[in-house]
Amino acid sequence: MKKILPVHQPIVTTFTSYGAIFSILPESALPWIMNNFIQITYVHDWDVVTFDGHKLLMSNCPAIDYFNEEGDFYNEDAFPKFKEKIIQSIDGNEYLYIYVDRFFVECSDFYQKYHMPHEIFIYGYDLAADIVYVGENLQKGKFVFGTCSFFSILKAYCVLQADFKFFKIIRKLRVCENTTCNLNINQIKYGLEVYLNSSETYTIVGEPSKMSYGIKIIDEFAEKILNNTGENIDIRFFQLLFEHKLLMDMRVKYLINCGHIDKDKINVKKFEEIKNDAMILRNVILKYDMSKKKRLLSSIYSKLCEIKAMDALLLPDILNYIE
Repeated sequence: MKKILPVHQPIVTTFTSYGAIFSILPESALPWIMNNFIQITYVHDWDVVTFDGHKLLMSNCPAIDYFNEEGDFYNEDAFPKFKEKIIQSIDGNEYLYIYVDRFFVECSDFYQKYHMPHEIFIYGYDLAADIVYVGENLQKGKFVFGTCSFFSILKAYCVLQADFKFFKIIRKLRVCENTTCNLNINQIKYGLEVYLNSSETYTIVGEPSKMSYGIKIIDEFAEKILNNTGENIDIRFFQLLFEHKLLMDMRVKYLINCGHIDKDKINVKKFEEIKNDAMILRNVILKYDMSKKKRLLSSIYSKLCEIKAMDALLLPDILNYIE
């Protein structure tokens, strides 16, 4: 017996949750995407930059039915019961999103090397091959689809202890194909305003209080580059920056096609350029982490400054001309 739920290659993948959401969203959710993913947030203590409302995106998407179940699977005796839970969920057209210990996940770079709780997305199974189909940032932080044995997933989940209850929560996602998502011009305007003004928009309850918002985060990471003394650079911010520009380019074209912006009043090619610049910058980061050539740091710093300047120049045009 075998069942694989539909997935497609996601365009936003900085974090596993983004890859999971964007790999199952129907076309009807495009207005929701355009309304969101504008403001960004930097949690200093974690050194992580996310889109605003990071932890709520999965549960707030109108095109996804999202609900939690408490998991009570804690040892190998629970393997058969948890395996049946996975099968029943997939058979019911429900994707699963759970925490596992990457040490036991065969398709992970962490396999048999390091213990690390992390999310994984399950979208199918094959009983004859005794495998599950998963999506995760498995290969050096890159979101990929793959397979691993049922045993490895069962063990990777069940060995996690309940010191933090959210590690044991079983999150289920079901796509709502016929849900109507409406474009919200006021929400888009608000997102652009708070991004450009670096205004506080979202505080995660119980999490570190030192946070930055919006465009000034680019300055803060440029400063990090200036102070780099040979350390590896975390690719995640630069991947998120690229995805931010990718979505902004899509947003401008979508607004033009929907008649909310006059195409003669905005320079679409400039939005394509900044998207391409952000992609090039991300690739330079990868080169630097491999070579540690100091001259690349100067190039990275300059490109960050250019991207910020382009943001400050281009985004007000959307605010000025959107109707």
